Amino acid sequence: MCTNYRPGARDLLRGHFELPESSWANDAWAEEIWPMGRGPIIHAGGASVGHFGLVPFWAKDGLKFGKHTYNARSETMAEKPSFRDAWKRGQRCLIPAVWFCEPNWETGKAVRWRIHDEHGEPLALAGLWTPWRDAEGAVHPTYTMVTVNADAHPLMQRFHRPGEEKRSVVVLRGEEREQWLRGSVVQAQALVKTPEGLGAEPLG
Repeated sequence: MCTNYRPGARDLLRGHFELPESSWANDAWAEEIWPMGRGPIIHAGGASVGHFGLVPFWAKDGLKFGKHTYNARSETMAEKPSFRDAWKRGQRCLIPAVWFCEPNWETGKAVRWRIHDEHGEPLALAGLWTPWRDAEGAVHPTYTMVTVNADAHPLMQRFHRPGEEKRSVVVLRGEEREQWLRGSVVQAQALVKTPEGLGAEPLG
């Protein structure tokens, strides 16, 4: 489960993902994103800033619903009411991150570690997104990170509380990014796997 990450600066992301200068031109986000915070995403229609925590159209408590939906388990996202519409409609997105954070319990207590690309490049995390409309008619993009089981992953199995299932985000690289955004559900499903090429260290 990933609850915290750093998206990176606007210019860094626009350059790395080859986005036009107009992308996120009037938008801002915090240095670190937590559930219900606002962060940048990339989808088939362009680039937006959304709320971290996917909010389906039927959610009665509005954006607060995102407290419980910032991660989507890949094994159940096609059936869970919160995520199934976004998945089946192909509302997939990339979530830029220079690192994401997980707790390491090897010392007997939780120590925050940052996980990043081994070469220092921004990561593209697999996500789902959907717009949520409030009572005044304003539309708010919302998103969630797709996660997979990582019990056998050499790095990601080091995180989370002892005895809990180990989970990992999905990292998309190269042509996988376009396939995730515009491919079929079957093509997208083939990309849902544990990541390679990561490094990690404690947050200082």
